[in-house]
Amino acid sequence: HAWSFDDYMRNRPGDRFDIVTAFEVLEHQEDPRAFVESCFALTRPGGYFAVSVPFRDRRPNWYEPWDEPPNHLTRWSRRCLVTELSFAGYQVLDVRTGCIGSKKFLMDKVRLRMVSGRMETTRLAERGPASRGVTLALLLLRTKSALFGGIGRVLDAGLKAIGATGIYLYVLAQRPEVDGLTR
Repeated sequence: HAWSFDDYMRNRPGDRFDIVTAFEVLEHQEDPRAFVESCFALTRPGGYFAVSVPFRDRRPNWYEPWDEPPNHLTRWSRRCLVTELSFAGYQVLDVRTGCIGSKKFLMDKVRLRMVSGRMETTRLAERGPASRGVTLALLLLRTKSALFGGIGRVLDAGLKAIGATGIYLYVLAQRPEVDGLTR
């Protein structure tokens, strides 16, 4: 349903869920506390809340423009996210970071002029050779992905060995079974 939390609660009073998820959502909220409290209200006692956010304290901390306003309104550390979930009434069960993401970083930052040029030529063409251009561009893109995937795995392993973290922070929390123990 394309409803706000308030609309949902008004139209579906009493709905509670075993699992509520918010993957890459919290950092976009103008009022993250109200968002987490709404998620808590939708989680049944004993149910789970799974949330992920870009990890503010990731190492290496490669600057990414998408991690700043107007895209992301907040940035989350491990301690801040755990504190916010605990404040809402959740018991945090697990906190971890995900992949380091060297492949994505390489794919975004390293441009292969052949792929970019072929894609642009293909966009300009209307018919005939365009389908061959698309096929070649996709082949080049798949080759780039495979190459950077291999390099990325090696780079990720090396970065982990020296204490690097993942790009994203993942938290699994649980609403206590007994509502009397919550806020």
